[in-house]
Amino acid sequence: MSEEKKDGQVEQLKKDFQVIKDFLPRVLDFVKEHKRKLIILGAVLVALGALFTYKMIHYTSEPEFCNLFCHEMTPEVESWENSFHSQRGVDCKECHYGEGIMGVVKAKYYAQFQLLHHITGSYSNNPL
Repeated sequence: MSEEKKDGQVEQLKKDFQVIKDFLPRVLDFVKEHKRKLIILGAVLVALGALFTYKMIHYTSEPEFCNLFCHEMTPEVESWENSFHSQRGVDCKECHYGEGIMGVVKAKYYAQFQLLHHITGSYSNNPL
């Protein structure tokens, strides 16, 4: 790399840093001026995020979701629908998830790998 190019890059970095340095006090003033509103907005966003996560965990835990989005599960879902388990209201998560919140977290963690296999076409029908 030539010396001129290096000097040009250094100068550009100095300009970029100066822009950030000039902008930072304005951001801090904005935060100070709107502190209460920002706290309320943050709390609302956290609550909405928690509600969305809760709903998605339940939605993605239903047999209908597995059958709708993962064609590999069609035989398993059909078998479950015609089984004694289905008639008694026992759904997939009661057998395939562990106990408590950590069981749900672990099941959702492994589901990400299954989704990756589904997307890449490397899915195996071997049960977990």
